[in-house]
Amino acid sequence: MVRLSALLIFILVLAGCGSGDGTAQGTTKVVEGVPASSTQSALALPDFNLERIGGGHVRLSSLRGKIVVLDFWDTWCPPCRQAMPHLQQLSNEFPDDVVVVGVAMGRNGKPAVETFVKQYGLTFPVVLMDEKFDAVRAFAPYGGVNSLPTTFIIDTEGVVKQQIVGFNPRETDVYETAVRQLIGA
Repeated sequence: MVRLSALLIFILVLAGCGSGDGTAQGTTKVVEGVPASSTQSALALPDFNLERIGGGHVRLSSLRGKIVVLDFWDTWCPPCRQAMPHLQQLSNEFPDDVVVVGVAMGRNGKPAVETFVKQYGLTFPVVLMDEKFDAVRAFAPYGGVNSLPTTFIIDTEGVVKQQIVGFNPRETDVYETAVRQLIGA
């Protein structure tokens, strides 16, 4: 039963990757039930401990105190590939306040993700999805991960503030606007 539900989640994620042409823009919404002015969430922030490309692990709970831009993506997804330079730039622009974490679904395996990280020169943490897709299921109360890319903006207290679905070009400043609001800049 666990394998069937994991397979179903994976199929839903695969089916949702943009329009296929790499030009789809995402939509931004404030997560229902978590107003932008909230400092507390009725739901406990999901935690995960996922294998990091390049060695080690990343535990989401260890990032408290920083704004987290958590991006679910994969190497085969054109809008995901387009978003990576923007996410790298965001990581570079706010190194003291923000941690960008890329959660690779890993459909083409760990070697493909490792190659992608090197090819794109990504320096922010990139982790591999767990076999049971627990990290995906954990975000269901926050709008879920129904297509790629899906990005969650999490404040310093561990409260999910926004869910961003799809590719958002740098010109729209969707990620940066959310981050600046949280750091008060």
